[in-house]
Amino acid sequence: MQAVTFHSSYSVEVKEVPFPKIIETTDVIVKVLVSSLCGSDLHVFRGIQKGQDKGTIMGHEFVGLVHEKGDQVNSLNIGDRVVSPFTTSCGQCFYCKKGITCRCEKGFFCAENGLGHLSEKERAESVVIVLGSGPVGLMSIVAALHLGAKKVFAIDRVLERLKLAQELGAKCLNFEKDDILEIIRKETDERGADVVLEVVGNNPALQFAFDLLRPAGVISSVGVHNSPTFPFSPKSGYDKNLTYKSGRCPVRNVIEKTIPLLQSKKYDVEKIISHRLPLADAPKAYNIFDNKLEGCTKVVFEFF
Repeated sequence: MQAVTFHSSYSVEVKEVPFPKIIETTDVIVKVLVSSLCGSDLHVFRGIQKGQDKGTIMGHEFVGLVHEKGDQVNSLNIGDRVVSPFTTSCGQCFYCKKGITCRCEKGFFCAENGLGHLSEKERAESVVIVLGSGPVGLMSIVAALHLGAKKVFAIDRVLERLKLAQELGAKCLNFEKDDILEIIRKETDERGADVVLEVVGNNPALQFAFDLLRPAGVISSVGVHNSPTFPFSPKSGYDKNLTYKSGRCPVRNVIEKTIPLLQSKKYDVEKIISHRLPLADAPKAYNIFDNKLEGCTKVVFEFF
């Protein structure tokens, strides 16, 4: 079968790879109908995330049909349509039972981390900033609005992404043109934002999130960070009474909440998909996505 494989930094290749086999009795093989490029794929592509051998199959977001299943799989049937989280989870271990499926012993999360502790009234009164308007940022806007936030600001510099953020219901600010700190201070009586959802994944973005936040506010950071240090000190966090939440999204747990939201079609989230390409165009797709060319926000590969 065909798959996108890592070759070297800034180079992927579509190659023939062995067909997967059932290894454990709890395994399922899925015939992929649609897969997509994730921002975290770019960390490998750019050589920032180390440890990928040449020939490693890329990608972790897909929808498909159950093609084959192990003897102990009772919850799925051949032909069922499924969507896959980007981490495997057994559903039975200590962490899975607590809903932390990304830490199984055997990627809604960002907004819920930032707003989940607030009452309905507090959510409605909160000023929420989404720092980064790529696919995760756009979905964080939807989630924040769905959870009851009334004032959601989206910050980016890519005009196509800011336009999508506005269409989804956010107030948009361009960090190359707007005095964002001053605007947020005026909006909050000089306090700062109640919640900042940081989805970029680098230290400058995290420092900006800290600067935009009011004392006793919450930073929810789900951008994939590779830095070994924080841009702000423990003293700064202490002085600000900072609540900082971070980590890999427990998709298998969160998906139970998000599928009904998607099925409701309250938000036109399909518009974030800017490019639909065949798998053979994967090298081109990585370049487009990495360099934000052609108004790219999200790439999906269609197989059928």
